[in-house]
Amino acid sequence: MKTIAFYIREPIKINQGFMYNQIIMLDQYRPIVIGPYPNCNNVQFQFEHYYNLNEIQDLGAFFKEQNVVAIHAHQGKHSIDILPTAIEYDIPLVVHFRGRDSSTQTYKRFRKNVLRYQNLVKHGAACFSVCHFLADELKKLGFKEDKIHVLYGGLDLDLYPFVQRTLPKEGEIESCP
Repeated sequence: MKTIAFYIREPIKINQGFMYNQIIMLDQYRPIVIGPYPNCNNVQFQFEHYYNLNEIQDLGAFFKEQNVVAIHAHQGKHSIDILPTAIEYDIPLVVHFRGRDSSTQTYKRFRKNVLRYQNLVKHGAACFSVCHFLADELKKLGFKEDKIHVLYGGLDLDLYPFVQRTLPKEGEIESCP
């Protein structure tokens, strides 16, 4: 089966469960995770197939053996670390942008991101943004429109049980506990 290698620069934090879910729920490709850190004791986000890039002797052979057809970086700023590897081994790099990492809202941030992503603009295969606003930000940074795709982040509604609420007949609306 063809494999997508998800590059994650550091162990997934508690507020990044959406990244974990996007990786483990992949069904048309075999997901593996690669990163520059040792496999940790993160009991909340365990990956069946995690590989420490610092322990792989021959990356070319590894990518071939794993049948890696693309690398997916889950944050724009992290994509810069793995881009040279993707170029060297001729593996398409897909990058997911979620916020500040694609912003042009201040001149300082615009300038920082334009410089940060100049090689990614040339060599990246595709970009995902979580909304049309960020897709427009990526265009301002120089990414070609045909390489930008909007992929909304979903929520697992089972994690947020429905609670029936009613408005009081009189007085203030109380905040939730």
